[in-house]
Amino acid sequence: MEATLTPATATSTAVESRVGTLTPPKKDRFATIQAGRAMAAFLVVMTHAGSILGEPRYYAQEPLGGWLRGFRVGVDFFFVVSGFIIAYIHWNDLGNPGRLRSYMASRFSRVYPPYWIILIPLFLLYLAFPNAGQPSQRDPLNFVFSVLLMPFPVHPVLGVAWTLVHEMFFYSVFALLIVTQFSPKRVLLGWALVIIVLNLSFSPLAFPLSIFFNPFNLEFIVGVGSAVWLMRHRAPAPLCMAVAGLATFAGFLFFGQYVLETPLLARTVFGLSTVVSIIGFVELDRQGRVQVPAWLQLLGAASYSMYLVHGIAQSATLLALFKSGWGSLPMLVAVPLLAAVSVLAGVLYHLLVEQRIIRIARRALA
Repeated sequence: MEATLTPATATSTAVESRVGTLTPPKKDRFATIQAGRAMAAFLVVMTHAGSILGEPRYYAQEPLGGWLRGFRVGVDFFFVVSGFIIAYIHWNDLGNPGRLRSYMASRFSRVYPPYWIILIPLFLLYLAFPNAGQPSQRDPLNFVFSVLLMPFPVHPVLGVAWTLVHEMFFYSVFALLIVTQFSPKRVLLGWALVIIVLNLSFSPLAFPLSIFFNPFNLEFIVGVGSAVWLMRHRAPAPLCMAVAGLATFAGFLFFGQYVLETPLLARTVFGLSTVVSIIGFVELDRQGRVQVPAWLQLLGAASYSMYLVHGIAQSATLLALFKSGWGSLPMLVAVPLLAAVSVLAGVLYHLLVEQRIIRIARRALA
């Protein structure tokens, strides 16, 4: 979920022969990935702006006939990027158990502390106001699983954290590859094959298979593959690849509601188009052929914060509007307003809380 990339180097000859020690590109920060994360977060923000407006207590109808629901494919981009970043940083750690502690500390400090600061007050709020939220959001057992980001049959207390559950499961698989001598390529390819076969044969899968073999895991895997490929090769015609991948993603986005009805198809379409665009843009980036504005890089850096707080920011904004008598704003005004509030809240949380709490966590773990 982070785009600051600091490759590690394995020292074991056995590890090198097993995973194939790779030389990552010299550039340690890809501004194009930050820009992509910003756009993906904005898609998710727009999706939830549409869905919350459609709730009976507010407008009781979604803008554009529910078309914004398809924008939730922003999470597909995030999953591919997560696989790319983890492989880029830690591929040479595979099979080297001594690298596990730094890997776990990095993942823990990046994900959990900023999330807990949102989760815990939210849970207490649901306890204090029983009419708010769903019964499952006041369930102590669900709260424990939400704190740990472990799979649970219902959505976490903070709804958007369902993606973090998938994220942490993928991180756990990668941790297993660090401490064992399994071939990472065989494990990941075998996992992908089982996911495809099960989802073609038995979809939808029951819990917990719906976590372990969810098509979303394919996007982590192809993200890993794109990083490994880029460490070995220079992308041909990177501008064409970047444009083609982005255009394919955007083209299917217009039919997102329909493509998403078939999860395996959706993950294939949006996952592969993201891979193509990432390979193209990263190659352009490391060749110095693209410039990303500082404000867009900031939004990318704040994308995790934006993802965590946007639902709360949108709910608070609408509640304030309806309490003050401004609840009849036109949809064309309400949607951009909710989006702007979400972005602003995310940036402020990133600058004032996320960055600081991550530094504190890393010092403590060090």
